[in-house]
Amino acid sequence: MENKIIFGVLLLVVLIVSGCDKSVEDTINSNNTSSRIKLSQSCSSNNECEWISTNCCPESSGAQWACLSKVESVITCSPEVICPTVESPKPTEVCECVNNKCSFESSEPNDYTYTR
Repeated sequence: MENKIIFGVLLLVVLIVSGCDKSVEDTINSNNTSSRIKLSQSCSSNNECEWISTNCCPESSGAQWACLSKVESVITCSPEVICPTVESPKPTEVCECVNNKCSFESSEPNDYTYTR
């Protein structure tokens, strides 16, 4: 079960990092539990964008962050999510709407996902 969740989250992160401009959806089902994840960078104003944990983990337990549309992105987490015991604070870079796409400026190598 946890391998399916990890695989699904990793797949979404790879799709985002690879430059996917449209929303990405993945549903993971096992033993009547499911996680639904729809990640979108589409926006029309800065107040639609924010840092969102894409792996259902909190800052205190290994969150993987992405600058996404809080209006169009949906993350419904399974109660069986297992998070690492490592702190991962929300990034300090500004997540904003640029050319109708949630993004941020950083010296990090990728443009959409930020993991600490």
